[in-house]
Amino acid sequence: MIKFCPVCSGKSFKDIFLLNKINKYNLNYFDKLKEAVNASTVKVHFVECKKCEFLFNKSYIQLDYKIDYNANRSYSKIFDNYLNEVVNYLEKFIIKKHKIENILEIGFGDAEFIKKLPKIKNNKFIKILGFDPSSNISNSKPVKGVELIKDYYTTKVPFQPDLLILRHTLEHISNVTSFLKKILHKKPKFIFIEVPCKSFVYKDNIHYFSNEHCSYFDDYSLQILLKKFGYKKVNIKKVFNGENILSIFIKTKKEINIKKKISRISSKFSLEEFQKKLHKKIDLSNDFFWGASGKGVMLFNLLGISYKKCRFVLDINKEIQGKFLGLSGIKIISPNDLTIYINEKSKIFIMNVLYKKEIEKILKKMKIKNKVYNLFN
Repeated sequence: MIKFCPVCSGKSFKDIFLLNKINKYNLNYFDKLKEAVNASTVKVHFVECKKCEFLFNKSYIQLDYKIDYNANRSYSKIFDNYLNEVVNYLEKFIIKKHKIENILEIGFGDAEFIKKLPKIKNNKFIKILGFDPSSNISNSKPVKGVELIKDYYTTKVPFQPDLLILRHTLEHISNVTSFLKKILHKKPKFIFIEVPCKSFVYKDNIHYFSNEHCSYFDDYSLQILLKKFGYKKVNIKKVFNGENILSIFIKTKKEINIKKKISRISSKFSLEEFQKKLHKKIDLSNDFFWGASGKGVMLFNLLGISYKKCRFVLDINKEIQGKFLGLSGIKIISPNDLTIYINEKSKIFIMNVLYKKEIEKILKKMKIKNKVYNLFN
């Protein structure tokens, strides 16, 4: 049980969300139904620090990510275009203005982002190094100038980065202060951080309260954390329909002043209300769900939907098709198989509205005319 805020050491918290049984891992898919329904579970208890407004799971025990883990979203052109936008952001605020030779990324995931960096025009990169214990880099094509290591970051690596990249890494870390203390020993000039946005979670996205994502920031709590290590904000912005925060920080010896914005959106979540609202929309005997990522895994378990009520969930990620979701035991199938099961009354519900046009385009090619709905509208 965490007794102090990992960002500011505050002792007073506001209760936000409590669930006694939830997936230990969301993105750990199973080959057999029996294994899936018996997946490991944990308790989550999210609280918000009253001092810095950092949102965290105070029941969290740090996970080991050296497991069979699949966070690959490279099959989506929408997401690939988003990654290009993130690269452009990095190029605009750092690469074009400063001499960046050595880049270190901790938590590179499917490596799709880090492999895009050498394509930046007129770059002066000498070496790009990445660490991630869960990544399946055996399936990843090597890129010249990029070295990927399937392991946790070690301070013994003789590498001095000009730029440190933390994309969707900090939300997986409970003691964020201790983590940064370890990885910032080389004192890189710039840090680029991308994390899920706390305010987006508070917009009735209760299915974001997973065990893996134990830490949620807004721009204020993120600045408070980086200030402790002498880093000042260069730029912070919300992207991807407000779901993520992009931020750039620079090392400075000058005094760092941070303006606090009063939050008026934090609230305690009602799982019962969430369940009632969504169950009114769906007909499990006819309708289909599209999206088997971590949020989809969470959603089925929060709604109490198992393989006995919902046989399939659709996903374009070929690496997880044919496998089963943890706890719910729902089987993941290819959209190509939809023609076998769909009828004229069926509705197709998606987890993220940003993918709607892409999904509609796929269905049109399959000559499926059923309507696509955003589950959370």
